[in-house]
Amino acid sequence: MSVSVKPSRCQTGTSLLEVLIAVVILSIGLLGLAGLQVAGLRVNQGAMQRSQAAMLAYDVFDRMRSDRDFVSASNYGSRDLPAKYDAVKTFEGRSVPLDLGELNGHVEQTIRDWAAAMNTSLIAPEGMICRTANPESGECTGSGTFMIVLIRWADENNRNTSKQSIWVVGQP
Repeated sequence: MSVSVKPSRCQTGTSLLEVLIAVVILSIGLLGLAGLQVAGLRVNQGAMQRSQAAMLAYDVFDRMRSDRDFVSASNYGSRDLPAKYDAVKTFEGRSVPLDLGELNGHVEQTIRDWAAAMNTSLIAPEGMICRTANPESGECTGSGTFMIVLIRWADENNRNTSKQSIWVVGQP
């Protein structure tokens, strides 16, 4: 008696359904990865803008420190200056008016250079420099030894929200 053994059949390929399921799962994973990349870029852009604003605030302090004679003579941040160098008025539209009062040419150029740096680094920037006697209050009093530098800008990722801002208080 001879026993006939049928050879077993091995699976030689995969079905189209298995391939389709694998492609769908891979696609969902790649979409999630792309979403994480976009979110990371947005957060990174906001951090870069905040860093630029901080550097600009400290830059104008350094410019004032290099010109101590004019700082002590109240040429920076005086209440007599137009709008306390209030950039909400003077820098709006990305330009500084020619008439900054009776400023020394060097001080005027310093403010113009600072405004130009803000305009190239930030979106719709506004800046303000003023004197204060009480730095904890954050209010511009027009007198005192402390200076307040405020910079506001539009968030590149969401321009409809309120502006981002940074302010630095120090003594030049």
